[in-house]
Order: sequence, then structure tokens, then C-alpha cells
Amino acid sequence: MNRYGIHKRLAVLRYVNEKTQADMGELLSMSPSTYSRKERQELLFNQEEIDKMLKLFGVKYEEIFATPRAERGGEGFEVA
Repeated sequence: MNRYGIHKRLAVLRYVNEKTQADMGELLSMSPSTYSRKERQELLFNQEEIDKMLKLFGVKYEEIFATPRAERGGEGFEVA
């Protein structure tokens, strides 16, 4: 995945929405350390976890999984 992968985007959303890793762990029924490992890409988020986060942040799936075309030499977005 590109350098602006979904894990980085989710971490930014968490930060912007003033949520801690402990808050996210509670939302997703996991320990803060497990959430942290997922955010660092040591473990993967499953679809249910991603859906819960997108709902919490009010973000569409495409906004997280779309790759800016500027990274590929174009304009707009395309789904990664």
C-alpha cells in the first residue's frame, strides 16, 4: 500500500477527532495495546472494525481507501 495507507489515515482521523487509542480499543472491544498494534500495521483491522470506525468518524469508505491520483501523476482520487 502507498505511504498514505489506511492505517495512517485512520490514525489521523483518530487524532483529529480527539480519540485516544484506549477510546478506540473500547469502541472495538479490544485492549489499547491491540488497537495500537493494528494502527502500526502489526495486525490488520477486520471489516467490522473498519466499519465501526468509519461510522464513528462520519467518513465514507471511499475517503479512506481512495488513493490521491496526484501520487500517481493525475488529479482526483481512485480506489486503491
